[in-house]
Amino acid sequence: MRSETLTNVCWGLFLVWFGSVAAVLGGNFGATINSPTFALGTGVLLLAMNFVRSIQHTKVSPLTIGIRTQKFF
Repeated sequence: MRSETLTNVCWGLFLVWFGSVAAVLGGNFGATINSPTFALGTGVLLLAMNFVRSIQHTKVSPLTIGIRTQKFF
């Protein structure tokens, strides 16, 4: 799988994840962004994306590593 394809798939999963969490929280944007569930799910998604990239020996994005690290702390 090409890096761009993987990135697009992960963006799609992120948007589905965002919509799912927002729906559970009644569509409240502020509550969705500040939700620990949203943060944890986003961090796991970024971790999975970089894991797949490392298995395929493609370039791992330093930006997503930094964002993922902040999500867990």
